Amino acid sequence: MVTLQDAVTWSPEAVAAASDALAAKRKQLLDLVDEFEAGAPDDAWTGMTANAARATHADISSALADQISELSRVVAELDIAAQAMGTHGAALTGTLDDIAVNGFSVTPAGTGFVVTAPPDSSSSVLDVLRISAWVSQLEDALSGLTEVDANLQAVLAAARENRIRGGAGDLSEAVLPEELRGLDDEEVVEYLLANPTATSTYLDLLTPRQLDLLGEELADNAEVFSDAAFDVYGGGGVPPSSDDVALTAEQLLAFGEHPGVATTVLERLGPQGLVDAQRTVLSGVAPADGSAYSDEQIAAFQRGLGTVLAGGTQLYGVETADGAPAGPSVDEQWVQDFLAVGEEQGSYVGPDGALPYGYQILAPLLGEPGHGPHFVLEVATAVEEFERANGGSSVWPSHPGTDLDRAYSLDPSHRYDPMEGVMRGLSHSPEAARTFFAVADGDASRLEYHLTERDWFSGQLQANDGQDALGDALVAATVEGIDPSADPPDDRGARILEHSVAIVTDDLRAEGDAAQLNYYLQEDFATMLGAYSGDVFDGIETVAQEGTDGRPVREPGEGTSASLTAQDLRLLIPAVSENPDAAAVLTGSFTAYAASEYDYYLSGQANEDAPQNAYDPGRDPVDQYLTNLGNASTHVSTPYGYALGLVADGSAESAIDTGSAEDAAASARGDSTRSGIGLVVKGVTGFGLGMLPGGGILSPAIGSAVDGVVGGLNSANDVDTSAQVLAQVGDQVLYTEGAAVAVLDNAAYQHMPEELLTQVAEDGTEVNVFATPDGGRLPMDQWGDEQWNRWEQVRGDTDLGDVSPRSAAQDLAQLMRVELR
Repeated sequence: MVTLQDAVTWSPEAVAAASDALAAKRKQLLDLVDEFEAGAPDDAWTGMTANAARATHADISSALADQISELSRVVAELDIAAQAMGTHGAALTGTLDDIAVNGFSVTPAGTGFVVTAPPDSSSSVLDVLRISAWVSQLEDALSGLTEVDANLQAVLAAARENRIRGGAGDLSEAVLPEELRGLDDEEVVEYLLANPTATSTYLDLLTPRQLDLLGEELADNAEVFSDAAFDVYGGGGVPPSSDDVALTAEQLLAFGEHPGVATTVLERLGPQGLVDAQRTVLSGVAPADGSAYSDEQIAAFQRGLGTVLAGGTQLYGVETADGAPAGPSVDEQWVQDFLAVGEEQGSYVGPDGALPYGYQILAPLLGEPGHGPHFVLEVATAVEEFERANGGSSVWPSHPGTDLDRAYSLDPSHRYDPMEGVMRGLSHSPEAARTFFAVADGDASRLEYHLTERDWFSGQLQANDGQDALGDALVAATVEGIDPSADPPDDRGARILEHSVAIVTDDLRAEGDAAQLNYYLQEDFATMLGAYSGDVFDGIETVAQEGTDGRPVREPGEGTSASLTAQDLRLLIPAVSENPDAAAVLTGSFTAYAASEYDYYLSGQANEDAPQNAYDPGRDPVDQYLTNLGNASTHVSTPYGYALGLVADGSAESAIDTGSAEDAAASARGDSTRSGIGLVVKGVTGFGLGMLPGGGILSPAIGSAVDGVVGGLNSANDVDTSAQVLAQVGDQVLYTEGAAVAVLDNAAYQHMPEELLTQVAEDGTEVNVFATPDGGRLPMDQWGDEQWNRWEQVRGDTDLGDVSPRSAAQDLAQLMRVELR
């Protein structure tokens, strides 16, 4: 069986990259097929030389067929392996993280492993059950990875030993799996449609004619639903069976991503056909087999149509260097027809007579990833312009018969808002999102409309699906897919973030004490602020100069840097952090950035980047180190401490506001906070707080406080609500404080001069308990009591003067508390 040590090093991305490389090689060979076959000896050539040439050509053809077949088999197995490795690997990593943040540990033992409870564990029945569950989860993941390894090794061995053959057919057949060889084109397509999921990876192996046939047959199957819709309410039409819905949905999902296949289907159906096909499955009329379509079947069918729409538009508006279309796609007229159908009311009639607009049934299809940015942008712009020209979001009928988006919307009370689908489409297309939300000449009216003016139809749930999708679209616009090497820099994302922050904070100010940011927008703003952590730190560092009245006017940031003010951040970060998941995202992002900045200053790189501040290379290394530490405290700890204080402030307010909630809900929030912060420390320093050695990594006072936080969050489930609220307020601050100091300590240790770590033994010899046999420095997560004890002496050495790792840590902890005073 694959061992735990090996499994954690596996990379599905590397396997997928190898598959892509081999697929490219296979394509090169396939490109030679026509030329090679055309070079066969002519029949008019006779004689011994001609016969020898034909034999040689046949031998080469056979060898080439074997090689193409071999590559195809290996590529297919690599694709399967990469997907399975990703699934099992994610399960393995999730279990290991869960073990770590709960204070347990995993130790290799031979070819197996042992899960151990913390030293202070009471060995309760709960601990035994948790360990048993974790062991089972790890074993299942390792078993799955072992099966993947065995299958892949078998195919690779067969390839090495030349046991994969191309068959007796021509070279174009050699690329096909064995079950498709010997079939004519129609039979190949029939087999694919009968087994869509199992054969979805075969598309790049098909000939152009086979792809055309597949598109036509798939269009025929989808058109059945479109045709049936015309008679659904006329008394004569009987919708297809539920089995037909399930199979057609599977076919659309399996083959709809291919641009050529998808374009064929879309051209046959037309935009109105997309409306009619959905009308059939949403009608509520009993299908041919008498059973109603299940929610799962309807959702899969809509996702299938969305996949086809994505496949047929992904290359829309894309051209090659010479101005030719980049590949198969619907044309401009088809898109204009799509928009025209969208503005029609009555092209779809709900089961109770509701008359939604076409956009309300077409926009949900944008929820599937893969649509081309030009198409998404045109649709998004058209939907918004139509909505705003007709009085806003109230234009969309919300009749019960408009329960339309079954594939993506979670709340059945508002599945009729087309802007929800538009935002999902933008969230999958960062370039379209950046263009859509771009701030031109300071005009951020579009952002203001969506963030504060539009009615997003709050439904039965605490959060609104539409604003959730809006947040995802803003994340795509500000964070994803920005080319850092672009010249000139692409500054649209930074400007969008600047204005989004200003708009939201102005709205929060206007609402006063009742101000609250939408639940899902909280997490998305956390993602955006976290991605721009450097700009957040820069904004906070100006806190002393900005005063307290209003928001100062500041110039936009330069290039991809966002200009964020301390006054806005003081209001927004706590508002975002009322969501525990958002608080964890912010804390993780700020901590990771601070770790890199501590390294930047303590390594001396900051001095090299600012020659005017550089010091004499001959300067005493301890003096230089202490100067660097002081600079790190000023330029990193100040904004880092304030930022984490603001996070803690928002988390504390949230805990107080929900103090009367049920104990179970408060307990769940406490568990969420502990998990998020624990992962931050593990990711940055190599260990989780639950895995700290008994001696602690901090000064005794802070070390015991961290131990108290871990214990407090574990025991929060056992106390009444009011006590639990107090525990959350205090534990949030202390737990974050421990994480911050751990990061600072780790950086201070990594760059500390050797002479400070070395001590003189009783016999006069110099001893460095941190040194490794190869001359390196022992990582913190591998320390024992000897190292921890020595570090406590070093970090607080009074001979260092006013600046030391301990004083820097105390300053950071103090900064974090400012916001809670």
